[in-house]
Amino acid sequence: MFSESIQHFYLNNHMYVSEDLCFCRVENKKKLLITIGESWTWGDSLDPALRLKQVWGSKLSEKLDRDWLNIARKGASNYWIFYQLVELARYGTLPYEDILVVFCCTEAGREFTENWGWYDTALVDCLRNRSYADNNSVFETLNNYNISKLTHYLSKLQPMKVLLTHNFCSTRYWKHNYPQLSKNWVDLTADKLSIEINSEIPTIAHYEIFKKYCPDILGLIELQNRSLDVISFLEASPYNFKKASKHPNSHSHEFWADYVFNQLCEQE
Repeated sequence: MFSESIQHFYLNNHMYVSEDLCFCRVENKKKLLITIGESWTWGDSLDPALRLKQVWGSKLSEKLDRDWLNIARKGASNYWIFYQLVELARYGTLPYEDILVVFCCTEAGREFTENWGWYDTALVDCLRNRSYADNNSVFETLNNYNISKLTHYLSKLQPMKVLLTHNFCSTRYWKHNYPQLSKNWVDLTADKLSIEINSEIPTIAHYEIFKKYCPDILGLIELQNRSLDVISFLEASPYNFKKASKHPNSHSHEFWADYVFNQLCEQE
């Protein structure tokens, strides 16, 4: 059975072994939804007994009437998120003709701090030995590298549709031709609360890494201050937990799934 075999694959063959890295719900639907991301896609801080029912991927799969495969790891980088397509290629052909992959991308910089059994020197080299006209081009260079890997990985797989979404960082620093939602999860939360928030940030916790590359340090400090405003917003939000990570609660997962679903319907 597909649900058992894919979960067994991730438990025993994945280079980052975790019992809860992968979850698959099969109800013999003809179509499959794959959601890939980090803690916001994993469902961190939700009630452990209800997490797999409340997390946005579960809600979205029900709205789309698809079987559901969730691949997510707390603290994962965008590189790791896209790399999961390599793991799916290693697994083999998925038993569906209609597959939709929804990525929930995260902040830039995690690529340089996580450790899951790999080291891609090309990713580091893509930022080195270059001159940048502005700070934006630094973050765009990193994201462009990740997008190039996404394109390469997709070429190795059976046909599937993709959609890029974003948690608490802006789409401004992403330049590509893949379908992408214009609002991130923070923007949507602000809309629900009728609050204005500037979420045009590339990262929250990794500015120190980019100091050696960004030509405008004052501009980088401005971005960092804007990130602190986003954190303060999440701390005050009734749709986010008050724990250190400020993860979305079940109500937030519900309206994020609604938003993604409605956007998908409009794109058809």
